[in-house]
Amino acid sequence: MVTNAEMFIATLEARGLKYTTNDLGNGGVAVGVMFDYIMTHVIFDGRDDGSHVAFRTRLEGCPADKMTDIIVLCNSLNEKYRWVKFYVSTENNIMIEDDAIVSPDTAGEECFELLIRTVSIIKDVKPSFMKIIYS
Repeated sequence: MVTNAEMFIATLEARGLKYTTNDLGNGGVAVGVMFDYIMTHVIFDGRDDGSHVAFRTRLEGCPADKMTDIIVLCNSLNEKYRWVKFYVSTENNIMIEDDAIVSPDTAGEECFELLIRTVSIIKDVKPSFMKIIYS
């Protein structure tokens, strides 16, 4: 397993958080973490030294008739939040993502901090998405 993934898992375990892991087949690993009722997948690339990390969260499905309003909201949020990117995937899912390069010396704590930051932003913006979807 990628060393940075191991360090992140150790940080999760030290905090008593549950997680799942999936081998990506290229030496990388995806760690799924439910934090504050939000499932985020943290992907450690196996093609390098594990320093490239991707955070991916599916917020909600996007109804076809709300697509334009959701995309406008994503654009405005991309201006407001510099740490994450908002978009609608080809499967019509509202996605939030962050990419980072982490150091092996600090990977566990750094990835945990990015997880907290991502979840905090999602909690802030989720009502805006729900208002559009369910209006």
